[in-house]
Amino acid sequence: MHPTAPREDAPPSPPFAPLGEALLPPESRLSPAALRQRRSMKWATHGADVLPAFVAEMDLAPPLCVQEAIADVAARGDYGYPPHLATGAPHPLALAHAARMVALYGFEPEPDLVVPVADLVQALYLCVAAFTDPGDCVLIQEPIYPPIRAAVLDQGRQVATLPMRADGQGPALSAAELDARLPNRTRLLLLCNPHNPTGHVATRPQLDALASLCLSRDMVVVSDEIHADLVFDGRAHVPLAALGAEIGACTVTLVSGTKAFNIPALSTGLMQFGSGGLKQRFAARIPLKGLGLANAFGVAATLAGWARGDEWLDRLRIYLQAARDHVQRRLAAEAPGIGFAAPQATYMAWLDLSALDLPGPAASVLLERGRIALSAGERFLPGGTAFARFNFAAAPELLDPLVDALVAACRTR
Repeated sequence: MHPTAPREDAPPSPPFAPLGEALLPPESRLSPAALRQRRSMKWATHGADVLPAFVAEMDLAPPLCVQEAIADVAARGDYGYPPHLATGAPHPLALAHAARMVALYGFEPEPDLVVPVADLVQALYLCVAAFTDPGDCVLIQEPIYPPIRAAVLDQGRQVATLPMRADGQGPALSAAELDARLPNRTRLLLLCNPHNPTGHVATRPQLDALASLCLSRDMVVVSDEIHADLVFDGRAHVPLAALGAEIGACTVTLVSGTKAFNIPALSTGLMQFGSGGLKQRFAARIPLKGLGLANAFGVAATLAGWARGDEWLDRLRIYLQAARDHVQRRLAAEAPGIGFAAPQATYMAWLDLSALDLPGPAASVLLERGRIALSAGERFLPGGTAFARFNFAAAPELLDPLVDALVAACRTR
């Protein structure tokens, strides 16, 4: 047998379902039959014979406190304008976010500099428009969450890349090597930390090096930190803006509870400006009213999660870490040719299938052969057809069938 081919003689691994069911909070368990009835992108895109493991959506219900907050808004029919519009007071989300940053990181952003937004992809696009001009260069990591690249290219800006190592351990270049490669008109860094799709969590030294580079070149940083609640193995997320006043003053941090509490369609997030000058610079090009209003359901759900969802989040991290470790063990035993660098955060894994010499783009081959839907690597990395992003935040009963399908598809010749 070729050394990278999936093994058919691997000893069976204990099933994940009993452990997973014990780890998940009862109110969050969803049966495969219930999932099949869902109308979300994950479950409605493909036919009933396909197991989905692509879009960033978990196979579980939000914590009970979040579900109750959403139901309360609906029960009261409370869809009016929020009172802060009349009083001029900071938005409740801004106040809750500031308190949460103090509790988690000992770092207190000014609530007046925190702006709720209806959609974080919209915020990405508007930051590119606000802080760069057509023809300017924007630095992004690679591979990267597709809307980050699109926010640059769709607006006539150029892309400079910071390659991320395939083993998930961080940037492939030092700050000095990167500095030597950057065009002079590089005005903005779009940072994703924790990183999507590799799951890398940037260390303090790595962030310090990037901060020094950006300060030396007078660059603005937009730091997408929406997966910060989903960090594993006792690691600590470090907000870039918390490194010091100087880097904080030129950083816009994007924050949301949508990933942690599995409420992505509520599309509620925050832009945390690190200084009044940076907020004014943004508003000079993009009137803040152009950001729209965060919707009532998203606001209520986020506030409830942040106030009462920490115990649930603790259990979720344990569940996701167990699922990650189970997938890693099975692939190491049954499909050693699939490169699986255990993500340090998020619930996505960046799979390297280049050693298997598949006859086409990996995600397409896996869908055709195994009826398993992963995110295509070429969406995250130009030419990255040998890669695929695998969402392991599956229901307990579905994790092993997903791995079975993945391994079987790679065995087929």
